Amino acid sequence: MGATRVWRGVVTLLLLWIPLYAGADHQQPLGVPGLQQAPRYSHCFPSEPGSDHTPIKYTQVQHQLHTAPWQPAVQGPLNHGFTTRECWVHTRLRNTGDAPLALVISTDYALLDWVEMLVLDPNAERIVERQRTGLSVPYSQWPVPNQNPSFLLRLPAGAERLVVWRAQSAYGMQLNTRISSESDFYSRQEMMLGIHSLFFGAMLVMVVYNLFVFFAVREKVYLLYVFWSGTMTLFQLVYWGFGQRFVWPHSDEFSRLAMAGLLPVAIFFGPWFTRTFLGLGFLNLKDNLLLGGISALGVIMLLALGLVDHYYLVPVYTVLIQCMVLLIAVISIRRLRAGDRSALYFLLAWVCFILGVSLMAMSKFGVLPVSLWTEHMVELGTTLEVVLLSLALAERIKMLKLEGQKAKNDQIRAEFEASKARELSQTKSEFLATMSHEIRTPMNGVLAMADLLRHTRLAPEPASYVDTIFQSTKSLLTVINDILDYTRIESGKMEIDPVPVTVESLVDECVMLFSVQSRQSHLPLVISVDPAVPATLFLDPVRVKQIINNLLGNAFKFTEQGQVTLNLFLQEATPGGGSLLAIAVEDTGIGMSEQEQRRLFQAFAQADRSIVRRYGGSGLGLIICKKLAELMGGDIAMSSREGEGTRFVVSLPFTQIHWHSPQVAELKGRRALLVGADGEVRRGYECLLQRWGLQVEGVSGLEPDADTAQQDIIVFCGVDACAGEGIERWSGAPPMLQLGDPAVAGHKPAQVNSLPAPVTMKMLREEVIRLLAPGRVKAASPLRAPADRRWQALRLLVAEDNPVNQLVVQRLLQKLNVTPEMVDNGRQALDYARQHPVDIILMDCDMPVMDGCRATTAIRQAGLNEVWIIGLSAKAASDEVQSAMDCGMNDYLTKPVMLHQLREAIGRSAPVVQLESSSSPILHSPG
Repeated sequence: MGATRVWRGVVTLLLLWIPLYAGADHQQPLGVPGLQQAPRYSHCFPSEPGSDHTPIKYTQVQHQLHTAPWQPAVQGPLNHGFTTRECWVHTRLRNTGDAPLALVISTDYALLDWVEMLVLDPNAERIVERQRTGLSVPYSQWPVPNQNPSFLLRLPAGAERLVVWRAQSAYGMQLNTRISSESDFYSRQEMMLGIHSLFFGAMLVMVVYNLFVFFAVREKVYLLYVFWSGTMTLFQLVYWGFGQRFVWPHSDEFSRLAMAGLLPVAIFFGPWFTRTFLGLGFLNLKDNLLLGGISALGVIMLLALGLVDHYYLVPVYTVLIQCMVLLIAVISIRRLRAGDRSALYFLLAWVCFILGVSLMAMSKFGVLPVSLWTEHMVELGTTLEVVLLSLALAERIKMLKLEGQKAKNDQIRAEFEASKARELSQTKSEFLATMSHEIRTPMNGVLAMADLLRHTRLAPEPASYVDTIFQSTKSLLTVINDILDYTRIESGKMEIDPVPVTVESLVDECVMLFSVQSRQSHLPLVISVDPAVPATLFLDPVRVKQIINNLLGNAFKFTEQGQVTLNLFLQEATPGGGSLLAIAVEDTGIGMSEQEQRRLFQAFAQADRSIVRRYGGSGLGLIICKKLAELMGGDIAMSSREGEGTRFVVSLPFTQIHWHSPQVAELKGRRALLVGADGEVRRGYECLLQRWGLQVEGVSGLEPDADTAQQDIIVFCGVDACAGEGIERWSGAPPMLQLGDPAVAGHKPAQVNSLPAPVTMKMLREEVIRLLAPGRVKAASPLRAPADRRWQALRLLVAEDNPVNQLVVQRLLQKLNVTPEMVDNGRQALDYARQHPVDIILMDCDMPVMDGCRATTAIRQAGLNEVWIIGLSAKAASDEVQSAMDCGMNDYLTKPVMLHQLREAIGRSAPVVQLESSSSPILHSPG
């Protein structure tokens, strides 16, 4: 605010001096003693701008004086506005005194291109003196050292002279012939120079001050203010004639074009400064674009200066500046009405500038006579504008400080809230990890023991009880997993890990998971993979399978009759150029109403509350699917009709590793006849066969006498597709394959091969290859028995602190013909491994004395790298699994552990692989 008071003081002093100066500058002299002046006459003659003005002769002057229609000139400056004509003024001067007179005649206008004074002696009939000055004459050659073109006339005692002035200007034809004595002229010039020095000094201080502010705050608006204020200062410097007098006294060409170059620069910087100050780039794009167009027009006008004479361009510049300042004022009013306080100073500044520019423009066009206000209002308006703009910028600094302080407070508050959120998230994660461990640990005993009982010979009634316990515990485990997954997604701890994925293997794994449910519920699971889907994609297989399994689980849960369809195809390319893999799951179940669909993707919500009672579930499956799809950059959509079924489509972006055709060489070009009454089922198998290169013809039924000689294989899809009479009597028929319920196998013709439903892609492909190219199919390796007796030779150690879990793992291993050694913590496991040979260690991760990770690290540091360590933990988070693998474990099982999981983990261990590849019946010799 101190700087603001300084500017106010400077302006007050300046405003007190300007009227005094202006009055002194335009006051006509009371008279020069001994000088008698006749009335003045003026007239303007047609002339071309820039023409060569050769010295005029006495006879030519006399001819113009006697033939032109001269008009009496008014008192003060003559104003003819913008014109290309050459204007003349003449009068008679007589020295009535006894001493010679030294007179100075001033034009009072610095922007005359050229002005010439001719002094004629009527008695001698000749031009006795000729003087020329103006912008086209170097200042060093001017007859009088003054910023305005002036002449020195010496009039002898008793002499009479006819004085003629000729002038031309592109900046408005204003011409005065103020006559004063040398002493009066120079005393007035000293006063004018002092006042102008005060004005330019104040302007320079403002420019320099705001330039320093710019370097301090690095706000572009201050630099633009400096450019605009500097342009206005240069404008005044040229307008009052100080440029050619003090800055470029030897360059007449620069003096002539300086003003013409400054006007388009002002047209460029004025709108740019306004756009930046008012923030129109993000507050009002329309006004911002309009002012940007004005600035661009200023650049065009500046470039036009090299092509068009400035006599014709200066009037256009003047009109454009008028339009520019009016538009800026209108936009400022809009911003002020919108609540921008700094726009008030901004508006007042441009209103002052408008008044000054408008009065000057009207005088240049000849609408108003030249007066104190027309000449000096632009200087006063410029001064007030620069000061008010400086105040507006000060107000802007104040606003920026307040906004900065508010932003800082908001940032501190946000950081505090973020810190609280992180602490809450960390507490939530720790709580979930603890609860997961505490819940899964007892569940390990319940589920694993129930699994063991299921493999025990029991009477039907207790067997049904055990099966109920097993299924209920699995349902509880599913709910827990859903809650943990949902919480990990919400807390941002769920990570996507894309790897190369074989599409057919991914689909088969999902199909196999629901094979038993499909057969038990008599609901066909129809698979369809479009031939355009590449063989290998770059996806996160775990999360994609989780989505598919959730959708298939819902489809089977809510469907009592009909079928469930899994369809993979490509959608149209994304804007970035990639493709989308579409996974569609469709059922013929209960469907949903529009109201139920609206609340479908809400956490812990079912379409209908009664569904929970009838079908069960946590209501998290679909929201997890949606969140996972979004994490992978995709989306999920659904459509449903009540009583008809539901269709979900998940769209996922993917990266194609390399183009590898899914076609099979042995099947490419072979012909297949596909028989099935159900069109949806038939179309699904048709897509699969076409994907592998077969030429497929689909029919709904096949007569016994049908011609099948041109077919390489006949595929029946559906329960009753091959149950017609007469098929067993066919001779010379191609190989036949029945795809359907295993129950049909007992009623099908002997020559028809069969695959049980649901049919996986691998089963179908290998069976078709076996039938069409038997020599190309590798013999299937025999299925391993549930417990390989050679595993008795395995030396296996279990490190587990919970007695119940020790009993569970011990009984599971005994089912696998493995007799383990048991220890209670990681320290005992380390000591045992150092003292005894061990092949496999089942290492619980959370134990007293020494946990599993520390024990594993110590075992590796002891050089026991050949020991295969399988981690056991109730913690299922991916970061926990990765932490276990990083400390040196070879595999990881999440509690509760079931028999098939333990069998698979031991089966893929290095000692067992070595055992099975060895010809020796045992791995180690006794003892």
